[in-house]
Amino acid sequence: MALLSGSTGLKILEGAKARPRASLLSLVAKEKTMKIKMLVTKEGAADSSGTATKTYEEGKTYDVFEELAKVFLREKWAKKEAKQTQAEKGQNAPKAKNSTAS
Repeated sequence: MALLSGSTGLKILEGAKARPRASLLSLVAKEKTMKIKMLVTKEGAADSSGTATKTYEEGKTYDVFEELAKVFLREKWAKKEAKQTQAEKGQNAPKAKNSTAS
């Protein structure tokens, strides 16, 4: 087996076939998430790899990986929040003040 680098990243050569290697970032980007609001402050994994922890604070809303969200929901440490659509985001944007005086 040999590694080659090129414009498409690293490839592993096995016999005459070459395959692109999946990057860690592409795997994390495809991870399913869920929006939750914490009911109590708890420590938990910062991402699905579990290599780092984070404090999830009571009253704050987080978009966390699905597996952790399910644990927080099951233990009643958090509640599920509806994800905001683009239209809702636009409706909640601050209104511009009219600067012309009459």
